Amino acid sequence: MSSEIKEVDVQQASFVPRSRRRKKKKRPNLLFSVIVVIVTTISIGLATTTIIDAVQADKQPSTTVVDNEKGEEIEIEEAISKPIRQSSNHQLLNHKQVIQKSNELSPNETNTATENNKNEEEKQQGKEKVEHSNNKAEKEKTKPKEKQQPVEEVQANKVVVHEVKAKETLESITLAYFNSADKQKKIANFNNIQNPEKEIQTGMKLNIPDPQFRTEHDVVKGETLLNITNQYYGTTDYVVSLALHNGMNNPDDLKYGMRLKIPHPSELKKNEQLPQQSVKQTENTGKVGYSVTVNKSSNQLVVYNNNEVIKSFSVGTGKDPSFTPEGEFKIINKIEKPWYSTKSIPGGDPQNPLGSHWLGLNVPGTSGTTYGIHGTNEPGSIGGHVSLGCIRMHNADVQWLYSNLPVETPVLIVSN
Repeated sequence: MSSEIKEVDVQQASFVPRSRRRKKKKRPNLLFSVIVVIVTTISIGLATTTIIDAVQADKQPSTTVVDNEKGEEIEIEEAISKPIRQSSNHQLLNHKQVIQKSNELSPNETNTATENNKNEEEKQQGKEKVEHSNNKAEKEKTKPKEKQQPVEEVQANKVVVHEVKAKETLESITLAYFNSADKQKKIANFNNIQNPEKEIQTGMKLNIPDPQFRTEHDVVKGETLLNITNQYYGTTDYVVSLALHNGMNNPDDLKYGMRLKIPHPSELKKNEQLPQQSVKQTENTGKVGYSVTVNKSSNQLVVYNNNEVIKSFSVGTGKDPSFTPEGEFKIINKIEKPWYSTKSIPGGDPQNPLGSHWLGLNVPGTSGTTYGIHGTNEPGSIGGHVSLGCIRMHNADVQWLYSNLPVETPVLIVSN
């Protein structure tokens, strides 16, 4: 009997592998893990759906939800930003609940919430404006200063150095070298001066570019003192005075290559007469018997030598009898290729009405550059009353006078 019992026990206590026993134990654990994963996935999905619904609800007219914990109204954005809590007392309301709660709000509460939102927006915009203005101010402070515009570069062919004297201004200095004050800017730019009132000081040296006066002129071939005077002063009234200023006894003493000093017109005299003792005679000085008579009525010029007629020429005289002065005069200057100052036509120009030569007369109040015997570019006018006072001749005829009559030859102008 004991042997049977042993057999039964052996059968009932059959051997189970250890690995199989472990699997049976792990099945509950695996199942639990699967359940946890499923629940977690569903929870995440629900949370994501809730957040999306809340964001979409932000576009709806109502913008408030109820915090279950405090029972207070809060902004949707604030609700969304709160961490999701698993506790039932701290769950976010879904989209439908938000709409439902917003519909339950009274009109006054809705208006209050809207006004609060507007106030918050205005505060935020105010902060942004302040920050923007502060940033702008900072940029203005850090912005590099604009560089001063460089002064206009001035080129000059000739420069004169001027030492500033007491009480001199840029205007007075300009007028000393030019015939108008319009050249102030040119002088300032040439010396890099931006504020003349403060920068120009007594004793400083200014460079004067291309001055009109107080400068020097190098005589070139073909120039006469008459056209040089007109070039700088706009008139020939200073021709004798300019000659004397440069040590010449006669304007005819001008030579090619000479260097003339050109003073300010205030330093010269208008229509100055040559002193008698300094008159330079030409090579024909020995022919003291020469004299000239001009008849305005017949428009004839007659040359005498020792009271004998040696030449007679047809001439043109004044349009009006009073234009050509009458009386006894003398030839005081002779100019080849005279400059016509009235229209600034240079000597030798075919358009020059003074022709090829000029013999100036010392009519009172003039300096030999106002009335004279000269050639013409209108030979057809000879023989008539056509001029403004001068005596016109054919160029070939006046050239004969220029070559044969000396300075100081007397000229008598009559009307009969």
